[in-house]
Amino acid sequence: MPPYALFLSAFFFRIPLVFALHRSIGALDPIIKTAVDGCFSGPNPTFNGHPIGYGVNRCPALISCIMSGLSPADQAGLSAGTSISSLLPTVLALVGTGPFELVQLFFTSPLRAGATCLFGVGLPSGLFRQLRTYPINATPHSMDNSTMRRWTLFVPRSTSYIQVVRRIVVDVLIVVLAGVMLWRNWVVCSITMVTFQCEYSWILFCWPMACIAWLIVATLALRLMARDIRFTISGQRTSWLAILAMPYQYRRRVPRQIQEKTQTQTLDSSAEERPSHEATARTRVPTSLANSSTPLSAPETGAFSGSDDVSWDVEVWITMRHVALWGWYEAGIESIAVGIYLYATFVLASTLFLTGEQSIEYTTLMVLSLSAIRILGSVL
Repeated sequence: MPPYALFLSAFFFRIPLVFALHRSIGALDPIIKTAVDGCFSGPNPTFNGHPIGYGVNRCPALISCIMSGLSPADQAGLSAGTSISSLLPTVLALVGTGPFELVQLFFTSPLRAGATCLFGVGLPSGLFRQLRTYPINATPHSMDNSTMRRWTLFVPRSTSYIQVVRRIVVDVLIVVLAGVMLWRNWVVCSITMVTFQCEYSWILFCWPMACIAWLIVATLALRLMARDIRFTISGQRTSWLAILAMPYQYRRRVPRQIQEKTQTQTLDSSAEERPSHEATARTRVPTSLANSSTPLSAPETGAFSGSDDVSWDVEVWITMRHVALWGWYEAGIESIAVGIYLYATFVLASTLFLTGEQSIEYTTLMVLSLSAIRILGSVL
């Protein structure tokens, strides 16, 4: 028995490995259930002289016994179900959120980032593009050719108690949809077997757990590889906890007439204190970046002009210890995401006793749940 199997079994349930998830093959299909009952009809069931069961060295004989009790048409239906379910990781990778977007979402809402990541990590269009040796155009979140990058994140601003309640309701719905995903994976685990490791009942359930582990590793690696991570709003430094609490804090909306009047007075007073050409030529540097030696164009103090009524514009300034670490970081998290994608594809392509109807229901429910999470997260 592999060491990792013993570790995962003890970590999750601390009960014998084979019964980590209770399995009942054919529980949702009467034809398969009849074949399973026929295999376990005797006190010491065997098939061609080999003992059958869900344990080690027993499940291959059980698979052969069940398949012998099914007609060729039923076996073709199981093959169709396996083919349909094997497409699920690819569809979720196309619908899902990319690696960098998930890390950025974690800074504004770890709850939504985790719920989205459960379904899988979306694969970017160009993998390992960061490791090219020749110059490429800078990405939108890069600043010059330095170790520092700036991410602009939009945090919703609640100007009424109704918006706060709506935000909480949406979070609850997203958690429910993520729970549906976990529940459906548990159901599929309980009625199927994987050919290459049929004695393990939780192989498919490790897929969403690996996605959550990926998100934790990606954020921790960014923090360890970065020399400094700073959050600013309108040029003023703030904390991560304050950013997380912003969508749930009610702030009275300031009338636009008062905002325009205040801005006009500020411009008039600044124009009196210094020459006009000097006011337009210089850029005000935030306090948090005043002592930085990195050759960057620092943000203007009034940078979040669109956040009056709709959202806050939060700027995340990340300084890596070396400029090359940015490329290796992105390539690293994308490589792990590809590995998880391949793991899910291989497991679902090797799943037995999942009928075509069950596979269609499983795939559709997963895709619709992820689509709903993305829509709710984008709108509210």
